[in-house]
Amino acid sequence: MFFTKTDTGRKLYKDHLSKLPIIELGGGFNPADLAQDNIYPDPAAVLLNDPQKWRYMRSAGIDEQFITGTAPPREKFQKYCEAVQRGCGSPVYTAAYVELESIFPGTVTHIGEINGDNAPRIWEKTSEAIKREELSPRKITALYNAEYIHCNVCPCETAFADFDLLDKFAQPTHYLPVYNATRLLKVCGKREYLGKLSAAEKTEVKDFPSLKDVINAGVNRFAKRGARIITARLDCTEFDADALQPDMAELLTPLLDKDVMSCKEEAVYRTAVLRALAEAAYAECMILRLVTGQRRDGNRTLHETAGQHSGCGYIESVTPCGIAGFLNSLAKGSVTPKIIIENADTAADTAIASVCAAFQTAQSKLPSIQQSADGLCGATYNRAATHARLTTLAGSGYLAGSIGITAETAGIPSLARHICFRSAVADFLGCAAERGDFTSDVKILGSIAEDIAYYNAKLYVHK
Repeated sequence: MFFTKTDTGRKLYKDHLSKLPIIELGGGFNPADLAQDNIYPDPAAVLLNDPQKWRYMRSAGIDEQFITGTAPPREKFQKYCEAVQRGCGSPVYTAAYVELESIFPGTVTHIGEINGDNAPRIWEKTSEAIKREELSPRKITALYNAEYIHCNVCPCETAFADFDLLDKFAQPTHYLPVYNATRLLKVCGKREYLGKLSAAEKTEVKDFPSLKDVINAGVNRFAKRGARIITARLDCTEFDADALQPDMAELLTPLLDKDVMSCKEEAVYRTAVLRALAEAAYAECMILRLVTGQRRDGNRTLHETAGQHSGCGYIESVTPCGIAGFLNSLAKGSVTPKIIIENADTAADTAIASVCAAFQTAQSKLPSIQQSADGLCGATYNRAATHARLTTLAGSGYLAGSIGITAETAGIPSLARHICFRSAVADFLGCAAERGDFTSDVKILGSIAEDIAYYNAKLYVHK
């Protein structure tokens, strides 16, 4: 593997991690694609539908027609391979090889490196494999040995037809909905969205107490369908203490009719809604996943034309004291659910890790508030970035109790990031052992590696 540079690390990966199932918590999959399970038309459809790769190709000076535009798939693939060959240090370089070898084993061995010269032969070989294997989304999840895949679903959805269909297939992978509350936290267009939520739950949102009723009803409906996670993507981590007081309905209700608010009003609304989501998660024994430090609409023109998954976001600074204030409010009310904080702002990693450590409770054998071991999907493909995050978690908390990676995937092929992350974990532990900084007992090392890679997530989310 790319990331295992020590003998101990290679042994840990081979003997303890290489065959473990995958639990995908990020929610970045479209359940309709999985339910329909259409055979991919070509290699570009398998390997190139990834915002991280689009962002990289734009940086390499490739015209948009070869990225999200109308150029033929074969030409897009050619440009992609030409860009990959110059990707020194880029996570896209690692992703390209790991994904290719995971989905089309032996391609690199038989053809050679991914570059412009080899692109025609890679295209031909992978095209043949797609036809021969009738390669489809669910077949790829089986190749990766995925046990659980969580899929983001809008609370306005009144049925779970895609999941009902997925349940009928006799296969080892379990597909579960995630209550995606991100849109609920946005102010712009809020009135229209609240109308849709009202229709979905058959309850009119006329004041803040009735909004809480709608949230509780939706979360309960998702929980009955097997959902274990509520996801909230935060554009800002500033919260308002006024909204955390017990009787604030009079202050909050007028904000429901506003699509334009002051900064103070936005903070009040965001805080109150997030508090309601936390209470609902606590009541249903679900996990609240807070995604911070990244905005998807950095280039708003491209965001509007190519969509929210266009790879045009940027890293945004996070306010750890704001998160601590919010957690304090939950602790005072004894309504703290299990929480995952997924942070893309690496400059705030240590501060957020220390915040998480300050609010742990004995809910289970694992830390009740977790910081994800990855901040961005792309960071998982980078050995140094993963080592840095693991070092932070180890220095500020309990690394052996980490649930591993939770960042939203860019698509089904990018399940390969679990392979990279696991090899990085094995390498991290192997390096520590061979430096003499930690035990060299392979039994202990293997147990810790397995827990971080798989067992902790299963215990934290699915027990």
